[in-house]
Amino acid sequence: MKIAITGHANGIGYETFNLLKHTHDCVGFDLKNGYNICDTTFDDAITDDCDVFINNAYHQDHQERILIAMYSRWRDHKKMIVNIGAMVAIHPQTFETIDGLHGDYTRKYMEDKISFMHTHRRLAYECWLNKYSLQLKMLFPGATDTELLKNLDSEKAHPKDVALAVKQLIDHENYQELVVW
Repeated sequence: MKIAITGHANGIGYETFNLLKHTHDCVGFDLKNGYNICDTTFDDAITDDCDVFINNAYHQDHQERILIAMYSRWRDHKKMIVNIGAMVAIHPQTFETIDGLHGDYTRKYMEDKISFMHTHRRLAYECWLNKYSLQLKMLFPGATDTELLKNLDSEKAHPKDVALAVKQLIDHENYQELVVW
């Protein structure tokens, strides 16, 4: 199986890429190897010979834009998109319980992840309703020990644990959404 992943050079993406590369043909897309998810031409970099696309890298609403673009291209194909959301999309109050998270960036992150989740669920419903071959799956990790939360003095999941959950979504056809906290 050929798997494409955004943000494979750090955090969750790094651990997921390293876990899956031993059993799958993996290709990574990151700023460190010249790919920018903010560039709309990025969408064409994910080739149709991939079987799975892991939509991991976050920057404002670009994760959502890429989901819509990949959905449009792949909906009639037996492929899979695994979206990496955030616990705050389903439980926004979780940010209130974590000391050190506040401000405009946190609010924007929450709003983007909530919108991303709603788009994912709407498209998953369309897949089911129209009997498209594409599988859409989503992971909701809680606070994870990544660059984004490096200064957070609170309990965090290890990115390897999140990577294992991504693998579970890929390996189990009936798994649609998972929460890691």
